[in-house]
Amino acid sequence: MGFNQQKEKSFREIVLSAVETINRILSEELRLRKSFMNIGENTNPISIIEEDTRISFIQSVQALALILNPYFDKQMKEAYGDFDELCDYFDAEFYNNYKEKIDKIMEEEQKAFGKTYELGKTEIRKIFIIEKIRRSKIIFKELNLLLKRQNYLASEIYGEQDDSVIEDDSEEDKLA
Repeated sequence: MGFNQQKEKSFREIVLSAVETINRILSEELRLRKSFMNIGENTNPISIIEEDTRISFIQSVQALALILNPYFDKQMKEAYGDFDELCDYFDAEFYNNYKEKIDKIMEEEQKAFGKTYELGKTEIRKIFIIEKIRRSKIIFKELNLLLKRQNYLASEIYGEQDDSVIEDDSEEDKLA
């Protein structure tokens, strides 16, 4: 194998790699990380590396879901719902679609801390990130349950060795 050639990954390896990435991100605190470099005594430090692991987590969960989407069963489709829409909202779209929830959160903040917070773009953005993280955790859990239901770790049902299609309507679903 040459320097620029890489071994072709199986679909299973891609999925497991995505799960490992999500677990790696989750193993640390979800926050904005910045590294700074000083270039002189009388100058401000320059940010050279910046990563918001909250966003990395959300995007990684969404990426795994997009990979597995063709294999979603009925339960996973219900759990997934409008997750893609939520991830793709702009702040104003989020506010317009989640106004009642945002108002309830702000009301609870006022009750808990006894002061009124002005609802601005910064507060909406914080609530938006928290909501996406919460939903991402739920989706990640559901994706793992999907993999378990499909007995993913014990078999090669996704891809190369089995060309059969996984049906949504199993006999168990019809009896329920």
